[in-house]
Amino acid sequence: MEMKDFLVGFERGSLSHYLMDGFKEKGISAICMDARKLSPILNLKVNKTDKNDARGIAEALRANLYTIVECKPKDSINKAVLLGARRTLINQQVQIKNSVRGLLKSCGIRLGSVSAKNFPITVMRALEKYPDIVIISIQSLLDIFEHL
Repeated sequence: MEMKDFLVGFERGSLSHYLMDGFKEKGISAICMDARKLSPILNLKVNKTDKNDARGIAEALRANLYTIVECKPKDSINKAVLLGARRTLINQQVQIKNSVRGLLKSCGIRLGSVSAKNFPITVMRALEKYPDIVIISIQSLLDIFEHL
């Protein structure tokens, strides 16, 4: 049997695009199946294991009981990675800003509404009369905040 005689089927998931590219490179025919349509077939097995799922997928292929879905293009994946990284950095910046505000409250300092651009300057002005240990601690958080 040649590789062209095989048909590989797999459920749609976060690695679908990667798997499909790998199969194409190897010259293997592959289809990506809709996981929601395949789920009832796979749930018929008593023991939910990878081995039983593979058997269920093979049975679905043989019986033609599947819906083919397209994998996302690489451009779409790259944009999603970029947006996810941006979201993570913004969340980290907000978390640090809120932590600094909480630490300042323990010193009796409450900041009003301050933009991200002016936040480090406003904080350092508010800390001028406090001991070096407090200033150094908060300054390290502000350095990270500015880099984000």
